[in-house]
Amino acid sequence: MLLPWVFALGALASGPDLTPLEATFDRIVRGSRAEVGVALIHVESGARVAVRGDRRFPMASVYKLPIALELLLQVSQGTMELSRPVTLGPSDIRPCCTLSRRHPRGGVTMTAGELLELMIVDSDNTASDAVLRLVGGPAVVERRLRALGFNDMNVNRYEGQALFDMAGVRELPPEHELTLEAARRLIDEVPLAEVIAARARYTSDPRDTATPDEMARFLGRLQLGNLLPPTYTTLLLDLMARTKTGPQRLKARLPPETVVAHKTGTTDVVINDVGIITLPDRGADSAGNTIGGHLALAVFVMNGKRAAAMQRTIGQLAGAAFEFFTGKPLPPPEKPKPGPKKRKHVERKRPQRPQRIVSPGRLPGAEPKGVTHVRSHHARRIEPRLRPIGADLGRPAVQGDSGGRFPLLASGRIDRRSRSVPRRDRAAGHDLESRGPRRQHPPDGRLRDHPRADDIHVGERHGRIGPIHRRVGAAAGPLARRVGARHAKLSSPLTPRVPAASTPKNGPDAGGTR
Repeated sequence: MLLPWVFALGALASGPDLTPLEATFDRIVRGSRAEVGVALIHVESGARVAVRGDRRFPMASVYKLPIALELLLQVSQGTMELSRPVTLGPSDIRPCCTLSRRHPRGGVTMTAGELLELMIVDSDNTASDAVLRLVGGPAVVERRLRALGFNDMNVNRYEGQALFDMAGVRELPPEHELTLEAARRLIDEVPLAEVIAARARYTSDPRDTATPDEMARFLGRLQLGNLLPPTYTTLLLDLMARTKTGPQRLKARLPPETVVAHKTGTTDVVINDVGIITLPDRGADSAGNTIGGHLALAVFVMNGKRAAAMQRTIGQLAGAAFEFFTGKPLPPPEKPKPGPKKRKHVERKRPQRPQRIVSPGRLPGAEPKGVTHVRSHHARRIEPRLRPIGADLGRPAVQGDSGGRFPLLASGRIDRRSRSVPRRDRAAGHDLESRGPRRQHPPDGRLRDHPRADDIHVGERHGRIGPIHRRVGAAAGPLARRVGARHAKLSSPLTPRVPAASTPKNGPDAGGTR
């Protein structure tokens, strides 16, 4: 399809059939989880293709292109100079990007040419508003667009006003009080529900919008030199080719040496990129169609789920157009690098201490041999549900063992087959030698004058074993006394009988009364 403005310029040739490319565009647009509009014009032939090309989309920072056009037109007409100084005060600073970082409180003077460069190359909002004020405001820019025949492209607000509208800020202080800190504070105070509603209004607001068809036509005329004198056309295209923003959009899949003069636009709900792609020069094909030249491509994306996916859609559309016109397939897109792997939490097993049981023979003067001296933090509680060892293993219990947490055999070792010894208790270890020398029990088996009140004489676990254990015994009640009495009656033929003096007896002491 040929456009009238191309006829007027005399730059016509019969364009290639773009039906296959249109099918590819349609497939990519339908596969994206966003609202996408795309329009492409082969500048030298005038062939065009579009998907949702007549629908309005917010331009975001793309609208800085018509502002730059107005400034350069005024300079070319002699009513403005790029060397004109502009002083920025505290209320002139806008969020994003370079000037707000370097001069958050203003107090800087720059030329119009420097502001133009920041506005296009860095997409600086402060510079954009300064240039827009310099040329006379949004009304002047829109009037110029209408005079040039662009009826579907609107410029209505300053960047600061558009930002507040999208953020849901309704009441603004006087302009001289609207500093960068005040602007951020106002935006932070807006409730989330109002922010969401404001974003929905922003995507349906006709202000500062354009259609993909109109933007592609704007780019095509800029490339052909129909909008500016050659000197200023070259200047603007050079600034667009140096754009730092949006490397993962139009340029994402193109060969690194490809020249792309473009301008991006970004908000929380909009990801745009429009530009002129220079194709490798290949002359004409057998049918006389021009192969090479320039592609004016405009892609608008909004209301997507993820910004990365929206950028990927723009890259896919640009890559498909480049492959169609060059006839060379591009390498597949690189898969996104996975983030750092989360280290799985592996619970470290604590090294088990070797279980060391001191046999009766190793303790000087320890009598009788069937009684072993063991200490454990579990000695402070008595389980009334304990069963005697003989009942668990089918053999008589060891004499003097009261069925506690650590049943002992006659050899002095812990019986690990007993279900009454949990793993955590077995792993705790019972190293008497590591605790230093201790006083031994007197022959009668009682614990008077013992340095550790929580040490246990197995034969007297329910007897006189200090104030702590008497309280535990009182809490256990008569059931503990019955358990102690039951174990006292059991004996093993392999173990000498404990003297009567160390055997727990029924009475006040056995019950643990205070």
